Amino acid sequence: MDWEVARWAKLRGAGSTAFSDLLNVEGVRDSLNLSYSNSVQLNKIIDEQLPGRPKFAAVEKDYPGATIVPIIISSDKTQLTVFGNKTAYPVYMTLGNIPKEIRRKPSRRGYVLLGYLPTSKMKNIKNKAARRRILANVFHACMWGWITRRGHPIYATFVGDYPEQCLVTAVKTGECPTCEAPRDRLGEETLFPLRDLENILAALDTLDAGPTIYAQACADAGIKPVYHPFWEGLPYTNIFRVITPDILHQLYQGIVKHLIAWLKATYGEAELDARCRRLPPNHNIRLFMNGISDLNRVTGKEHDQISRFILGIIIDIQLPNNLSPYPMHTSETLAHQANALWRFHENKSIFVDLGVRPDFNLPKLHNSSHTGMYIKLFGTTDNYNTEYTERLHIDLAKDAYRATNFKDEFPQMTLWLERKEKIFRHEKYIQSRLNGSPAPPTVAPLAPGIVYERRLKMTKGPTCKAVRMDVLVADYGALLFRSALARFIVQFNNPTFSRAQIEGESRTVALHFNRVPIYHRIKFVTEDPYTAGGPQDSVIDSIHVQPQKTTRSRKQLAGRFDTALVNDGSGGMTGISAKEVFPDVSPCPRSFASVPVPSPSRAPRNTLTDTSASTSTRRYAEDASESACELDDVHAREHAVS
Repeated sequence: MDWEVARWAKLRGAGSTAFSDLLNVEGVRDSLNLSYSNSVQLNKIIDEQLPGRPKFAAVEKDYPGATIVPIIISSDKTQLTVFGNKTAYPVYMTLGNIPKEIRRKPSRRGYVLLGYLPTSKMKNIKNKAARRRILANVFHACMWGWITRRGHPIYATFVGDYPEQCLVTAVKTGECPTCEAPRDRLGEETLFPLRDLENILAALDTLDAGPTIYAQACADAGIKPVYHPFWEGLPYTNIFRVITPDILHQLYQGIVKHLIAWLKATYGEAELDARCRRLPPNHNIRLFMNGISDLNRVTGKEHDQISRFILGIIIDIQLPNNLSPYPMHTSETLAHQANALWRFHENKSIFVDLGVRPDFNLPKLHNSSHTGMYIKLFGTTDNYNTEYTERLHIDLAKDAYRATNFKDEFPQMTLWLERKEKIFRHEKYIQSRLNGSPAPPTVAPLAPGIVYERRLKMTKGPTCKAVRMDVLVADYGALLFRSALARFIVQFNNPTFSRAQIEGESRTVALHFNRVPIYHRIKFVTEDPYTAGGPQDSVIDSIHVQPQKTTRSRKQLAGRFDTALVNDGSGGMTGISAKEVFPDVSPCPRSFASVPVPSPSRAPRNTLTDTSASTSTRRYAEDASESACELDDVHAREHAVS
């Protein structure tokens, strides 16, 4: 029945909203015994695909009952010293069947260090082309020794930045490691054929025919003449399909970095910086109050934060969320992602017309066209993000180097890491013995869904224990707090009263106090089951309500009144209709919130640095009955860009 109804809904049914409304009718879902409750749940969910899953069928057919171990390899050269040329080339490995929530946390030790690759620059070889070939051959020769193990390991995915991808696949720098796109056509939207592994392996088989024939065969196949690449004999592995998208270097440190430079040249640095200063605070967005034009050595995390608001400040519309870094995808979100890339290609010519960019033959931009394919193969991009291994550089390379005497450092580094690992293991053993060898904790798999259940969390005591009513009016903007509180009391005690009854009864409520406690912050928390040491609450959002104040050093701190989404109970299953947007949230008693209503500015802003905001007293007076709500109805913080 599940399949028949879903098939009817997709092929012959009414619209998505109508189908959701039908399932919301009491008794319909139970009568049909359906597992889904709305049309959104009919979409295919792509969350944590086990890397290498398409290859499992062939392995299980050849080796019935075999234990399949999908492995994820990552390599990246890192600098060990601020001054000088000391570098390390660590290679990390993890298993594809470890949950991504564990792999992304270095403290859970989901990755292991396989070893350090040679970092010699081969300066004794004067010919640059020969030197590059020898360095590539050394890399593949070293990687070859780690792929033969007991069991049935499958080379599932490779995680690395673009230079590492070119080195692993033996393609030339400036070309796509996945497809046969010509170098001068990387900026086009056209999808080119994927690289043919059989033709490339046939070219590698011509090694015994002589160096000239071998080099020509490799050139015709689109690769460099590498001597026995380490993936040449790997079973069930197509190296050109295991190269995963690199969100850190490709998206944040690549496309976003280039885009910011283009926008600076288009709009001017002063304009962008001024608009950055006008952004309101937000729990999940970092503000750059000094602008973004003078930033140096910008990290991937900072580019991530900039990408959250950059579109909103240049075209005055709400910024759509980044799609690639979603922790979960459906067929619908993948379609949105493809549409976003298509819209970029449709409008990118504006940068050429303005003289900002001559062309778009950028490998990192071209690789975005393959992101959807890799998400379907290996799951969402947070399964293979290079940010995880970048953090490992500190623990397994930089800290290890600092523990040496800086002479012949690699044997000392490996010995130091071995001793450190033994200490960790012994510490775990002692802890398990002291605890009486309890059973390992079991973590239930997270339910499908991008937004998990969040809980409201308040401090045990108020921020201000007793604030006078007149201070609420002057500092917090709660102009009609008394009448709003009276309506709330009547509505809370008589939930069945109509609006007119609440209005009439509130006039008889007498407030025998003139001070109320104030809470300046509301937190929204969710449980993280994969935290080391057991499940813990994680703060995912917060709402700040704080008037202007003077510090001990007599410095004036601006007030902060965040935007909130309040559920008034009249909306539907989807969309923003179930919420009302307010700019100020002024919590008073613990279960009550006073919410003023915004108004547009009285006059156009003449200066870019103007950050003024206003609250309409007339509108607030008219809607005072609507400005009282329980804190349980406050659902989230809204980031307004104007």
